[in-house]
Amino acid sequence: MIIVRLNGGLGNQLFQYATARRLSYFNQAQLFLDTFSFKRDPLREYSLTPYNFSPFFVSFKKVAIFYAPARFRKVQHFLYKRIPFTRYKWVKQHSLRFDPEVLTLKGDIYLDGYWQSEKYFKDIATLIRHEFTLKMPPEGKNAEFADYIQSLTAVSLHIRRGDYVTNPHTASVHGLCSLEYYREAANRGQQRGQASKIEVNNHP
Repeated sequence: MIIVRLNGGLGNQLFQYATARRLSYFNQAQLFLDTFSFKRDPLREYSLTPYNFSPFFVSFKKVAIFYAPARFRKVQHFLYKRIPFTRYKWVKQHSLRFDPEVLTLKGDIYLDGYWQSEKYFKDIATLIRHEFTLKMPPEGKNAEFADYIQSLTAVSLHIRRGDYVTNPHTASVHGLCSLEYYREAANRGQQRGQASKIEVNNHP
């Protein structure tokens, strides 16, 4: 059995699912999603419902040991390596660098991290691309814009602002450029690429 803790926004959840899916595929093991971190995060929620797979969700009883209070986590992780609290091997990510050891994991695994590298699931890219298609086709304005994109050579650049603008703590950690900076960058890209049309949608 493979259990993956999901947390963060949509992008993080996609990476977490894809890495766990790769382990479940090669180990021929059932994949379960742990979504209990969202109960503690007022800014995030489970976001994978629209995608083309049918998830199984783990019960809190199976993962409660992994939700110890913060002051106990270091001690808990130290003890976990020496005392089998559960039958799951707790694989906690301590660096954002790609770790090839993750791809060799066997048995019952509990994944806890961000896994932000395509190297974790590159060898099942076709499967991941299929599962990350939408269950329902776009409608209305979304359908119109999708048709427009298909009619030309299009490049999409997503710049995260959102909570970088509205949340002072997030902004202090990640930093933020002005909206004028992004508009000027887009204009320069348009000039160099001789793009016929450029659209900037501002969602503060």
